[in-house]
Amino acid sequence: MHARRLMNDTAFWYLVSGLVFGSMAVLSKRIEPLPVSNSIIYLAVGFLLGPWVLGKMSMDLQQDSPLLETMAEIAVLISVFTAGLKLRIRQPQGRWWQAIVLTTVVMALTILGIAVAGTQLYGIPFLVAALLGAILAPTDPVLASAVQVRSEKDKDWLRFNLTAEAALNDGAAFPFVVLTLTLLTVPAMDFSWSIWFFRDVLWAILGSVVVGVIFGLVSAKVASFLRKDGENNIVEDLFCLGILFSAYACALYAHTYGFVACFLAGLYFRHVDTNIHLTNGETNIKTAPYLLHFSEQLERILEFLTVIIVGILMAEVHFRKEHFYLAFIVIFLIRPLAFFMLRALGLVKKDWASVALISWLGVRGVGSIYYLTYAFNNGLPSQWHDVFASVLVVVASSIVLHGVTSGPIMQSRVNLNFHH
Repeated sequence: MHARRLMNDTAFWYLVSGLVFGSMAVLSKRIEPLPVSNSIIYLAVGFLLGPWVLGKMSMDLQQDSPLLETMAEIAVLISVFTAGLKLRIRQPQGRWWQAIVLTTVVMALTILGIAVAGTQLYGIPFLVAALLGAILAPTDPVLASAVQVRSEKDKDWLRFNLTAEAALNDGAAFPFVVLTLTLLTVPAMDFSWSIWFFRDVLWAILGSVVVGVIFGLVSAKVASFLRKDGENNIVEDLFCLGILFSAYACALYAHTYGFVACFLAGLYFRHVDTNIHLTNGETNIKTAPYLLHFSEQLERILEFLTVIIVGILMAEVHFRKEHFYLAFIVIFLIRPLAFFMLRALGLVKKDWASVALISWLGVRGVGSIYYLTYAFNNGLPSQWHDVFASVLVVVASSIVLHGVTSGPIMQSRVNLNFHH
């Protein structure tokens, strides 16, 4: 009897996966300009399958957090690599500078704002609220595909900055997560600010840059050699996974940030692969478009799995109104205020309408789920229920609000030919 029930459950999951994948294959292109996104559909499916409706699956964040951390980790590293493959190193003057400002200043202001709001709403210690801020501060490269650059030739300022910000701040958040976790779990007398700065900030960031650039340059040269004179002597999907996992592993072994390394590996691979024909001749076959196509397929599959789990987990948390207050503050107040402050100070040299758009389109998603499970698996006390609930509410709210608005917003910009 148990075996028959297990077979029925397995068949049900195959049926759900088949129906969702098949439906999205037909509908994805058609719903792009509509006020709905793939992630909204996946979230709804997870919610329906969870204990609140059909009761077909339940998850325990405490027991299942190692699996969810691994899944979210793979989703993010594939997405940051994909973002790197979409971007170009050579940009109009000031674009990379503005992306760095978004990554650092906006994220720091977001962490501070969430920390203050968290202490006021929940009465939790400032360090716990700061950890919540570090978890929620990164924007998401996985769920933000609708607002990312479409190809290396895409010159849209808004798309470039949203793509670069989402890719960079998933790595830049790590020092803050490590700092708050360490201060929460290590006695104050055993903590050294200098060690944290030199090891977890300076070395970790510079080391990840070195690892990523080396892997991008070397792998692009190898691909060019293997595909020289029009011969296809490479299996692109396996080559893509080889770059990804090797760069990530080397970055971790060097105690640096793997997400930053993977992003730069993709960025420099695209750069070398695009320009290598200048020395190797026009017959050279470019590899980056094939890697980008494959990594985007993986990204979609992992988005499906992770967001469905978020929908299921929504039934596992006891919510209160303060969690929704925080979501409102994060999405509608903290990020827009940070951008308007930068615009007033002249650090973002765009018109107010462009600043309003980029301040709104800061999607939270899989990156925050990864940092949540990472924090839980590395010392976050399980009694801080408000941290778990807040992350789920903010992520789910962002999926719905940004999913409803991003498609029409980006489509209207295309219709108006507004991409400066």
